[in-house]
Amino acid sequence: MNKTKTVLTVIFFLFLTGFIFLMTLIFTREFGSGKTENSVTKKTFVTCPAGFKWGVGIAPFSLDEKPSDTGKNYKVIIDSAKNLGVNYVKIGVPDWGINDLDKLMGPIVDYADQKGLGVILGFDPPEGNPTKVEGKDIYADGYKWGEKMAKTFSGRVCYYQISNELSGQAVKPNSSGLEFSMFDDIKYKKVENWVRGASDALHKFDPKAKRLLTGHWVGAAIFEQLSQDKVSYDALGWDWFQKNTDLDNLGDEKEPVKLTTRLSKLGKELIIAEAGAPDGTKTSEADHADYITSFAKKIRSDSRYSGFFAFMMNDGVSSVSEGLAKPRKDGDNWVLDPKPVFEAYQKVIKENP
Repeated sequence: MNKTKTVLTVIFFLFLTGFIFLMTLIFTREFGSGKTENSVTKKTFVTCPAGFKWGVGIAPFSLDEKPSDTGKNYKVIIDSAKNLGVNYVKIGVPDWGINDLDKLMGPIVDYADQKGLGVILGFDPPEGNPTKVEGKDIYADGYKWGEKMAKTFSGRVCYYQISNELSGQAVKPNSSGLEFSMFDDIKYKKVENWVRGASDALHKFDPKAKRLLTGHWVGAAIFEQLSQDKVSYDALGWDWFQKNTDLDNLGDEKEPVKLTTRLSKLGKELIIAEAGAPDGTKTSEADHADYITSFAKKIRSDSRYSGFFAFMMNDGVSSVSEGLAKPRKDGDNWVLDPKPVFEAYQKVIKENP
């Protein structure tokens, strides 16, 4: 009788131990290893869709009419992006939000992931861009913000965009940026050191995420110089708002600029990070739809590119912009009404997975 009781007791404790271990494993997997709600360690559930990256820019605060609206309207924008059919969204941290990252941007990033969308998250220093940082160790400042981003969003985003349109930050006035002599030496060194610092920190604290730099117009020389100076990055995004969408046949007919060929020689993943409208807000809705259709198809057919992002999901509350949808108030809620360009881009995505 005592032996039987002893055996049953052992079995019970083994079962209890196994049950506790299993529940601990499940809890850790679902909620992460952080001990408090305020810990920067979060559930690791990032979605990085494979294949060609069809994307759109997201301005999560573009429907906010007053400060108290902050954080209330991003879901309708992300839902609209999901309905569009993209598999990635590109989101920028506003300068005023860099000091309160998780509270401001965390719910937005996590909601995009819940919708199955990969996230590119961009950031700059509070001053606006690296060339405006004064009186500091520039490398250390970039490292500080890169570390803060990575520790907050590690495992939650696919790409970090380090600053915005570097080719425009250091270029001399009235210069194209085709040659490195067209860049200001002092401004370039600031860009180089800040980006290097941010890149190093991102790689250390979130090594699985990729680091994206972006440029515009034909300012390729700064990226060639950054590579020569051994600044590490994984992907290069190009912003394009010009009528000519043949990026290997730009400028002079006798000596055309072969921009795609030049950028592809850097050996980085190459995407169109922002595709706008050729005449900005003056572009008609029909012309905008035709432009995005033609440009998106051209990029999708070029094996050197791995992604295409329309500039912006929606117009702002009080301004007409190059968005794919118009905001409309329905009672207390915002609705995004698709423009012709929304439907045109959606069709391209469906027909060219």
